[in-house]
Amino acid sequence: AGTNGVDGATGPAGAQGIQGLTGATGSAGTNGVDGATGPAGAQGIQGLTGATGATGAAGAQGIQGLTGETGATGAASTVAGPTGPTGLTGPTGATGAAGAQGIQGLTGATGATGAASTVAGPTGPTGPTGPTGLTGPTGATGATGAASTVAGPTGPTGLTGPTGPTGPTGATGAAGTNGSNGAQGIQGLTGATGPQGIQGATGATGATGAASTVAGPTGATGATGAAGNSAVMVRKTVDESVTSNVTLQNDDDLKIALAANDAYEFSGMLFVSSTNATPEIKVTFTVPTGATIRWFGEGFGAAYVASADCVSASGTTFTITLDANVLATVKFNGIVTNSTTAGNLQLQWAQNVSNAAAVKVEARSFLIGKKF
Repeated sequence: AGTNGVDGATGPAGAQGIQGLTGATGSAGTNGVDGATGPAGAQGIQGLTGATGATGAAGAQGIQGLTGETGATGAASTVAGPTGPTGLTGPTGATGAAGAQGIQGLTGATGATGAASTVAGPTGPTGPTGPTGLTGPTGATGATGAASTVAGPTGPTGLTGPTGPTGPTGATGAAGTNGSNGAQGIQGLTGATGPQGIQGATGATGATGAASTVAGPTGATGATGAAGNSAVMVRKTVDESVTSNVTLQNDDDLKIALAANDAYEFSGMLFVSSTNATPEIKVTFTVPTGATIRWFGEGFGAAYVASADCVSASGTTFTITLDANVLATVKFNGIVTNSTTAGNLQLQWAQNVSNAAAVKVEARSFLIGKKF
């Protein structure tokens, strides 16, 4: 038989692998909390006092006083003799303040003619002075001057308060996960098979081909897959009871841990029973400081349905009536958005009316949270 043919040469190194895809950029950090409101601006300067109104016009002239009456005529002479002279007319009374004309005084009667005599009769006495005329009334006070129609100037605007401090920078977004490795480089071609040698002695083993000294490039990191919606599901495995106590307590099992800035939709159901209808049950949720919550509840008994308005404050309760020895259900749905303080979305409950008959939240009650 012929000798073995020489081994074929080692095939060439495989071609360089394809460049992997670049990994996606990590999500942006959340916005920082808004800065506090700046203090109020300083009080504006007091406006100037308005100008004094003009002096009112002088009052109208008072009505003129009445003219005094004319004095009475002197009495006739009582001595017989020649005709006495006509008594003197009394002097005119002093003129009063301007006013209406006084009534005309009566003219004195003419004295009787005296008997003839050779002796001149004495002169009759002077008539008395007429009384002083009445003083006219005081003129009315002039009207008060009209109020000023010119408003004082407006005071200048107060200074603007300083700008509040800038809120803290939001936390850095989580780093994207490493992408998958780049695809495997293409397999190098297999060297051609040498021709069949003549069968004979086994030929010496050919030397091993030198290893490639150039490493193929590492594939780029693959894009980070979209984050899944993580869910939290909590179930009570044993009954929990409260007797003669109206103070809210944390449920032993039904709570969801909240990290800073977490947001969860939550829902669930309680199975509640009591041997007496009196105690009822009140239910609430508490959240960490700074978190906001909105939820509503519904209660279902043997012959009633109760519902609560939307609750938007930590610790506000919803009360459900119970029927003795009848299993009631309490359903609830809501959303909680946490701030920067980690803590729990915590279910709390208690009797609404203290009673020796226990209120029991039974096993199989549950709470489900889905993270946004």
